[in-house]
Amino acid sequence: MVKYCVMEKSERHQIKRNEILVLLEKGYDLILKYKKEILYFFLAIVGAALLMWGFVSYKNLRERHAGMLLSQALSEENISYEKLKNVSGKYKGTLAGKEASLLLEIKEGKDPNLILKKIDNLLSKTKDPIIKGILIYNKIEININLKKYEDALKVLKDEKNSIPDDFYLFLNAKIMEYEGKTEEAKAQYQRLINEFQNSNLRYLAQQRMNVL
Repeated sequence: MVKYCVMEKSERHQIKRNEILVLLEKGYDLILKYKKEILYFFLAIVGAALLMWGFVSYKNLRERHAGMLLSQALSEENISYEKLKNVSGKYKGTLAGKEASLLLEIKEGKDPNLILKKIDNLLSKTKDPIIKGILIYNKIEININLKKYEDALKVLKDEKNSIPDDFYLFLNAKIMEYEGKTEEAKAQYQRLINEFQNSNLRYLAQQRMNVL
């Protein structure tokens, strides 16, 4: 009885092995039969992967180049709007191109509500701290011009961690100034002057103090 069971297991094992061998032979025959089609399919996959890699590399290269040109336009003492036009025109699809276009629209005084929406969209995408600061500044400026002082203050508080402390003090003082809170604004400007000896904003803060 034990011998019979062992033989039965051995036979089942042999049958399974034979089935596997048959499947392998069929698979091999199919490969031989459709080897050209399989080769073409493999080449198509490799070609598609190379095209995708090339497209992504080209896109990243354009983004870097556009970002470099935008940084150059913004690093000058006065923003170079000619360079902004160049970035906006040649690199429309890039993030830097969209940022350059937005800065030009702000300069031209386009619809402020539409500009605010575009600023929000770009703020969620940009990682450049300089550009982020410019966008935040313009968002606050637009709200001040619209006399939406509470909205301007909310923007400032929401973006506090995205901007330097001296910039925060300057913008906070500016909002207070336009709200008519003259003494509070003076206190903020004075704090900036006292606490940030190396800040480029000290001169502007002093100018505002002299006016107030």
